[in-house]
Amino acid sequence: MRKAEASLVEHAKRYTAPGLAKVGRRIHDHLDPDGPAPSEHENEKPRRELSLHTGTDGRLNFSGSFDGETGTLFSEILSPLAKPRPAENGTPDQRSVSERNGDALAEALDLIADSAKLPTQGAERPHLTITINWDTLRDRARSRLPTQRRTHLPRRCPPAGV
Repeated sequence: MRKAEASLVEHAKRYTAPGLAKVGRRIHDHLDPDGPAPSEHENEKPRRELSLHTGTDGRLNFSGSFDGETGTLFSEILSPLAKPRPAENGTPDQRSVSERNGDALAEALDLIADSAKLPTQGAERPHLTITINWDTLRDRARSRLPTQRRTHLPRRCPPAGV
């Protein structure tokens, strides 16, 4: 505390009142980074919030906060999935920490979706179903196959179950 007070006195010689107030806020934030302690009422129930917004492009944006216990669980689940993974040729992982965390969350969601413990919605566990026109599928697949294999794709959609 005495160092902080001495620092403010020293800064007061060189700064205007608004500049000194800014220095004071920085010192306060450094000394008390968590802010005031929560009241007993605030600690009664874990506080967990998650806001979701789907953009017009289909991307999901989210923000939120977890209580300490849930935050620790979240971090512990993502941590092993977010470790850098070198490529098969040994090249170091080029993804940023944010990208690795995003990939880890996607992988965790896949694991959760495959869990038998996940509640059902509409009598099914959630999974993504993609529907595509047969002609589009055939044409796109043909364009990616070597020339000698292109003739093996049927012209018409095969009967269901084939």
